[in-house]
Amino acid sequence: MSRAVSIFLRSFDESVRKGYLRLFPGDPDKSAELLNWRSHANPHGESKFAVATDRGEVVGMIALIPTRLRGPAGDCLGYQAVDTAVDPAYRGQGLFVKMGAVAQDPSMVGGDVLS
Repeated sequence: MSRAVSIFLRSFDESVRKGYLRLFPGDPDKSAELLNWRSHANPHGESKFAVATDRGEVVGMIALIPTRLRGPAGDCLGYQAVDTAVDPAYRGQGLFVKMGAVAQDPSMVGGDVLS
């Protein structure tokens, strides 16, 4: 079966929640309460997710948690990359690097990133 992997930057939704369950099975640090806080209740803003999907199923993700940073030039919003994973069947194909590129520059979003 050929792969049709697409990468998108998105907000937390049901597919991301299912991706957490699939990519981090049984991980106590991925509770519904923590995911809700990171995704919706974080005082710095809502999280974003670089998500790789194959036929609608999440096969990789990078969670981007917002954090307000204070520096000499003033405040700015930065994102900490956490909860990174690629399904073992998709490793070794550069998928993590491609998700990272989309996380840094959302204009790089696209479909069919793996041949």
